[in-house]
Amino acid sequence: MNYIASLKHEILSGLNETSKYLLSHHEYQEYYKCLELKFSGKKHYICSRCLGIYTAIISNFLYYSSISEKHLPYATIALLPMAALVDWSVTAFGIHRSNNLFRIISGLLLGIAYFNGLILLFQNQTDHVILAIGAFYASISLLLLYLKKMLMTIPNY
Repeated sequence: MNYIASLKHEILSGLNETSKYLLSHHEYQEYYKCLELKFSGKKHYICSRCLGIYTAIISNFLYYSSISEKHLPYATIALLPMAALVDWSVTAFGIHRSNNLFRIISGLLLGIAYFNGLILLFQNQTDHVILAIGAFYASISLLLLYLKKMLMTIPNY
């Protein structure tokens, strides 16, 4: 019985510690990138950009499943994520501190692109244009993350 009580305590401790990451992947010092919600007398934080992404995915799912079977043009799908990438880059490199409204809007655009890209991939699993768009953004993101890491090692950055 002691083992079960210990296991229960360990699981509850783990859930209590990780529950703050259910709605936001940010650490305390980056909570300015989140919306603060008060629920049951406790503060909860939800990532602004993720809120936009999930809202767009759910909205697009409801729209496409009930009204239309068309998707956005490739050029639109390719351009929509640019706002989120630029916003993240500007903030990450300390050029300018963005705001939550722009993060939500760029998240909405990103979510629309995600959804439409997935629709095209499900319709045609060898859609080279969508795969190329994804590879482009993945490559640029990896390059920017690498540059950010390199700059962080420079003193007084």
